Amino acid sequence: MRPLRQPDPPLHFCVQCGNGLRVAPPSRGIRSEFAAAPHEHLLGLHIGSTLFSQLPRADMESFQLALALAAAVMIGLAALGLYPAGLAVSAVAVPALMAI
Repeated sequence: MRPLRQPDPPLHFCVQCGNGLRVAPPSRGIRSEFAAAPHEHLLGLHIGSTLFSQLPRADMESFQLALALAAAVMIGLAALGLYPAGLAVSAVAVPALMAI
């Protein structure tokens, strides 16, 4: 027995397959939005939304800011030759970012 087909909610993308629900076909051959996060471009590098796709956009911005800050501190310490300090910062930053 096939399940009953329910109508799609009024969204831009299908909740089951991720295909666009626009009436008019897109002007290019591929769509430019990412189905899981339509506000992000398809070809962009989005580490925060890849790791934590369930976070709201406001929390995602704070996570990305903390990730950029931690990466800048680690790169700065590595550039100064302070590798043990960079390792210690990364050992503290990774669990702290997961807690955010």
